[in-house]
This record gives sequence, C-alpha cells and structure tokens, in this order.
Amino acid sequence: MSTSEPVTAGQATFDMDQFRVAGPGRLEVQGSWEGVHGVDLDRSVLVLRLADRVDQVDAESVRPTARTWHAAFAWDGDPSAIREATLEVGDRLTVDLGPHPSKRRRLGRTTRPVLALVANPSPAPDAGAEDGMLSVHAALVAAREDLAQATDEVEVARQQARRAREDAERERKRRQHEAGRHHDALNMLKRVAAEAVGTERDRLQEQTAEIERLKEALAVAAGEAAGAQQQADASVRERAQIAESARAEIESSRGELAQAKWSRP
Repeated sequence: MSTSEPVTAGQATFDMDQFRVAGPGRLEVQGSWEGVHGVDLDRSVLVLRLADRVDQVDAESVRPTARTWHAAFAWDGDPSAIREATLEVGDRLTVDLGPHPSKRRRLGRTTRPVLALVANPSPAPDAGAEDGMLSVHAALVAAREDLAQATDEVEVARQQARRAREDAERERKRRQHEAGRHHDALNMLKRVAAEAVGTERDRLQEQTAEIERLKEALAVAAGEAAGAQQQADASVRERAQIAESARAEIESSRGELAQAKWSRP
C-alpha cells in the first residue's frame, strides 16, 4: 500500500470538476492541475478501496493537459461500495477524490491537495486503528462531498434566481411594450371615433338644414295651393251664377213665346 507526502510544500493542487459515473462500467475524472511540473499526466491509475479489497484501475483514455485534464476508467464494480478513491498520476502524485463518484455533472470545482507517493511506507497500523482512521477519513470526505453538493445546490439556486430575474425583466419589458401598444391603439381609436362623430354631426346638421328648406318650400307650396283653390272656388261660383242667369233668361224667353202663341188670332 502506497503512502504519500505533500508535494512542494503543499503548493500543488488538483481542481476537480468531475468524479462521476459516466455510464455502466465507466468512471470519469476531470479537472485541472496546478503546481505540477515534469509529471507524466498521461499515466494515471484509479485506486478504489472497498470493504473487502482494493482495485487498481489503469486509465482507459487520458487527455493529458494540465489545464483541461480528463481520464476515463473501465470498472464494473458498485460505485456506492467505494469507501475511498484516490488518483495516482505518473507514479509520483496522488489525489484523494472522495468516497464514491457522483451520478451527475457538477456545476463547480472542488480543489484537492496533491501529495507525492512515497516508495517506502511506514509500518501499517493495526486493523482497528486503520478502520478508525478510515472512518474519520470517510466522514471527512463525506463532509467535503456534502459541502461540494451544497455548493452545487447554491450555484444552481443562484442560476435559477438569475434566470428568474431575467425572465421577470423580460416579462416586465414585454408587458410595458404591450401597454404602449394598447395605449397607442386606444389613442388611435379615440381619434377615429372623434372624427366619425364630427363627420356624423356635420351630416346631421346638413340634413337638418335640408329639412328646414323643405319645410319652407312645402309651406310656400301649401300657400300657393290654397290660393289656387280659392281661385277655383270663386270661378266655380261665378260659373254657377252665369248658368243660373242663363237658365232664368231661357225660362223667361219660353214664357214670352208661349204667351205669344196664345194671343195670336
């Protein structure tokens, strides 16, 4: 079992982005290195300590750049059974990754100290002391994981709050734009209505004036008709008088004619 000591007085770190289950039988570690120089980052081994054994898994593929480092490991075990996981790189460095990988992508980074591998380890403690140390270490790692998860949740909450603020701002601007459009439409309707009322008022005034002219013309026609009726009535009376005089003259002429017949010898 390898032991470790700090590298360059604790200046080297591994900013871990991911230690997760990437799929069935596949684990992934991703992050960036600081303060590691001259180390072959392409050579990496994932050491998984379970309750009954220790599995050392060589990397299946590595993207060995210090700023964007990614390694994939083929392992068919149960991720929840991992009690401790460490990453050994270049046969020189080791990083504690935590008790077990996550099942989803993280939103933030977790800075891990980088330790140097020591070839000659000190005598191993007895089983009880080692179990106690492992328990304390597991509790510490679990606390780190809880802190990392809480940090992720806080970041998620911040992003959700930011999106909510952005959505609220967009909604406010949309409602303000809609209110402006409604206001403009209302003013246009008011102008159209005022113009329609003015046009209708002018038309009614013209119709009223026309009705008054028709009334005056009707009154004149009625007066003329009454005068014509009076003239007609006078003419009828005059003709009746003439006819009556004619009849009287005829009757007088008939009487004179009859008297003349009776007086002839």
